Amino acid sequence: MFSAMTSVLLAALLVAISYVSATHFRGATMNWQPLNTSTVISGDMSLPVRISFKIAWGRNTAEGKCDSSTVAEQREIGQDVKWKCLTENCGTGHTPKPHAVGSMKFICTAFSDEGVWVQGSNSFIFNFPVNDTKTFFRVGIDPLGVHECCWIQNAKNFPSDMMRLHTELDFSPRPDNGKLNRSPVTDMIPILPTRSGCEHHLYIPHSDPDFDNLRCRWATTHGSVGDRQNTLNECGSICFHQLNVHYGAILINDTCEIIWTPPEPGLYGVAVQIEDFAPGFPDKPLSETPLQFLIQVSHSNLTCDQKPVFQDTPLQPNCFAVSEGDTFTFDIYATHVAYPIRTAKFLTLTRPRGMSEPAFLPVIGKPGIKKASLRWTPDEEQYGHEHLFCFIVVDEDGVASDQQCISILVGFKAPKIAVDSVTGQALVTFDVEQMQGTISYDRPIRKPTAARYIEVFESDTNQLVEKIDTSASTNVEISADFFTATISLKGSYKPATTHHIIVQEGAFVGHDNCAGGGPNAEGIDSNMTWVFSTDAVRCKRQTSVAERVRRSVFVLTGTVKKCLIYNPSPSHYGVTVSVHWVYKGLFSSNMTLPATVFISGFTTQGNCSVDVEIGDTLVFFTSINRSNHMLVVRCFDVSGDLLSSVAPVTYKVLKEVEGTVKDLQAACGSSHYGCCSDSVTAAAGNQSEGCPDYSFVTMDQFPSSRTIQISEYPVDIMSGLDAYDLLAELPLSDDHRCDKLNKVSFKQASHHINLMKPIEKVLDCFKAFPEEYSILVQSMQPEGLTSYLLALDQTPDIHPFAIRFQDSSVVFEYREIGSRVKKHVEFDVDLTDGQFYRYAFGVTNSSVSLYVNCSLAEEKPITGLDPVEFKGDFVVGRKHVGTDTFTGVIEKLLFSPNPAHAAQQCLLYDFYECRPSFSPDPMHRNVLDC
Repeated sequence: MFSAMTSVLLAALLVAISYVSATHFRGATMNWQPLNTSTVISGDMSLPVRISFKIAWGRNTAEGKCDSSTVAEQREIGQDVKWKCLTENCGTGHTPKPHAVGSMKFICTAFSDEGVWVQGSNSFIFNFPVNDTKTFFRVGIDPLGVHECCWIQNAKNFPSDMMRLHTELDFSPRPDNGKLNRSPVTDMIPILPTRSGCEHHLYIPHSDPDFDNLRCRWATTHGSVGDRQNTLNECGSICFHQLNVHYGAILINDTCEIIWTPPEPGLYGVAVQIEDFAPGFPDKPLSETPLQFLIQVSHSNLTCDQKPVFQDTPLQPNCFAVSEGDTFTFDIYATHVAYPIRTAKFLTLTRPRGMSEPAFLPVIGKPGIKKASLRWTPDEEQYGHEHLFCFIVVDEDGVASDQQCISILVGFKAPKIAVDSVTGQALVTFDVEQMQGTISYDRPIRKPTAARYIEVFESDTNQLVEKIDTSASTNVEISADFFTATISLKGSYKPATTHHIIVQEGAFVGHDNCAGGGPNAEGIDSNMTWVFSTDAVRCKRQTSVAERVRRSVFVLTGTVKKCLIYNPSPSHYGVTVSVHWVYKGLFSSNMTLPATVFISGFTTQGNCSVDVEIGDTLVFFTSINRSNHMLVVRCFDVSGDLLSSVAPVTYKVLKEVEGTVKDLQAACGSSHYGCCSDSVTAAAGNQSEGCPDYSFVTMDQFPSSRTIQISEYPVDIMSGLDAYDLLAELPLSDDHRCDKLNKVSFKQASHHINLMKPIEKVLDCFKAFPEEYSILVQSMQPEGLTSYLLALDQTPDIHPFAIRFQDSSVVFEYREIGSRVKKHVEFDVDLTDGQFYRYAFGVTNSSVSLYVNCSLAEEKPITGLDPVEFKGDFVVGRKHVGTDTFTGVIEKLLFSPNPAHAAQQCLLYDFYECRPSFSPDPMHRNVLDC
């Protein structure tokens, strides 16, 4: 449970500052994590928690005496005032509040002469007295905070210098994994320079060690925060005049970005709270991390884009991993847009403890460019943590660059490109025929959260051919084991040309969480590492089905009857095809289906070399029609793209063909001749008219009663391809046999799986449940197990249908019309032998038919189906609580409102897209081969 009765919410580590010298506070942040997140709270006990903070004061005050030697010595400075917990009984026994929990002394890590501030960090461990009944430790009006005194004076948006800062610690078990939570981390330059009249985008760096979803909000004086009532002032005097209320600032909650055009010069305070939410639990934050800082607004005669900028420097969000004992290196290059009128003069940065102050010097031979080289060797106390640092560059007049913040994971390893154990070469491959490359790493990878790129160049000219954003492109896929990335190239590539691929560092990231999504994986910057030549491409590359539909005059499905050589010098090959259906193109009005046409041009110069055999059922893309004589689409079109003349007949391909044709119909109106002016022009394929690309067959051109032949079973071809995926949007399996398939894997030990989809969500275009239907499946179940595959659940006692495996047979349960009596038919077919099968049920009011491996296994008569109310859920994997759970792998599960679709499974719904890792029985080869 996640409530006030079960959470140990130490909402109130009220971090109070006893009186200190006035007007010296410049901002702070703090975060926390239990030393052992697996601790189970039971009875009275002490829970050790590390609280880390970063705080800034005015320079050369009692709290802020710091210079380069202080930074180098890493010694504590500041007055020994205390962070205090104002929660009742936060100490042992009856210790009165407030209770000191740690010193506010800090180790100075950065200072700014220009910004008159110093900043430092420290941490301490406090043992919180917790138990399973003491749930809320708040006493007073604030949960954790710095309060009383004193912000810098004369700020624009707070009338007094009262300061408060708090965080909340919740030690109840997380709702997703039962462990203890760890709070988010953040950082910011204490006083951030900006300009009046210019729009600024201020990114607040944020990360969470638990991979939680983070959101930022303005700190408040009181009111509702999440699902808790917050009666606390979270930010002292700033809360009375926050930037969003009085000065027009906007905070983008999900990205933690402040968008603001400051109205006038002055000093402004900012206070935000960063909240973490467990995945799948978006309504209640687990904790809050505070961040408070100042913005110095000045006036400048420069235009808004005339400011210092960074060059050849990794920018946010970027995360780097540093192994134990290694040294982190980072170079910052900067210049000024208005150079030589202005220069990049000062570098200001926050930095982790132990990183020395870098020199910011001109780069020899590059006028206007300056460089700083950061070097840092973390110590043991810094291992296992994420460290953020931010930096800006300022010119002579105080005009600053955009702030950039970088994350460093200490004690972690970044993914490196794997190498061949024999040759020592990087494990990168390229398949020229498919125009796909793979790159393998020694650690798991994933896509980054921000744009990063893979670039392909012509090696001779160094001309960029294609640039792929790995964070967003669907042409980049990560393997099921997360070690390999596959990149599909879609650009225009010249034949007989050598190319090389450059991979930006961070184009992929590791699985350890930090700002930026994970530590940057190694990239490729050499033009000799990943090289390929297009010499062998020729006719092997295939463009999209949609593009082939647009470029073809005729698109049809049919079965090859004969293969002929009709011109022996050179050899021209042709085939006779029994046409099942014409999706695009205009035949004579008296043509009926099935009809036989002759398609030629295979293996000829300029056409695609396609292997076809007698009996193949394919989609044909053809170019011209002369008395039912067609020519396959030319291999090279005018733009140099490569085309293929045939495609397999699968559900996926036909849906794309059908969708593209519908788009063309919409563009060209409802004419029988598409975009052509008349039937003669359309039938002739007159290229000068420009109409063949948009000619198509319309549904009223052929007799209404027509069927195509699939094996020996006639199927109505007017029924369309509407089938509904019952597995869509359900969780993917951990057992990734083929990551292209949307499938669910059921484990025998997991008897509580209950994957449900409401009828109205699946059949969203229907107002009533279909009277007749079909169910199409591809699955595997271990031998001899009894279980339910699918059921329609309306109440605990009403199941209009269910599919059950038992005793080497398949059972279809249904409710008989009128009497509503439960009935079933049993098919003497064993589908529980550990093999994958394609099978389908065609359900009508008079019979239930079972098709296995694309052939009719058996048809059982029934006395009628009881009408099904349009309510309830499709339940995948079992019938209801207490029934046997399916234990194999379901790779596809489709529901169709047409019972004839059961016989069409292999023609229209051939949805197996890859070969399993095992060698199938030869008897099942037609099922498993693509």
